[in-house]
Amino acid sequence: MKFYHTADIHLGVIPDVGFPWSESRAEEIYDSFVRLTAQANLEKVDLLLISGDLFHRQPLKRELRALNDLFEGLCNTEVVFITGNRDYLREDSSYRTFRFGRNVHLLDGVQKKKVVFPKLHTAVYGVSFQDQKPEQLTYENLKPEQDGLFSILLLHAGKDPGHVSLEVEKLEALGF
Repeated sequence: MKFYHTADIHLGVIPDVGFPWSESRAEEIYDSFVRLTAQANLEKVDLLLISGDLFHRQPLKRELRALNDLFEGLCNTEVVFITGNRDYLREDSSYRTFRFGRNVHLLDGVQKKKVVFPKLHTAVYGVSFQDQKPEQLTYENLKPEQDGLFSILLLHAGKDPGHVSLEVEKLEALGF
């Protein structure tokens, strides 16, 4: 199995607002992500795993359509992602109503906690942010459910306020 793992892409961010280069930097971030997906396609990557903050803010429907088109253009790649503290699943989030293509899987950690890929002998689990500054994510309750599969856990975490803090010992004990 071959996979790419990334996080904190922050599509839609405008770095250094007010400076002459800010708009071109925003385009460069998007173009870099497009190149990453093109490289995944070229290398026939099985999984593209994204651990939160794909967008810097709540995505618009048109942005999700463009993203979905990009992902559907991947010939051999399944995309699995979670939201982070920037693009969290607020109640009116476009993520909640958008229908992604068959190869795109948003794991909210509530209704959809995992996706299984039998041909890859792999299950990917994930927990998305439901609000911008959660007290705690429920990753401690996740455990690999099926023997004989590689089990991957996607989380979005950090050390600064606004991120979930991970305790390595607890994480290791989960069995992923």
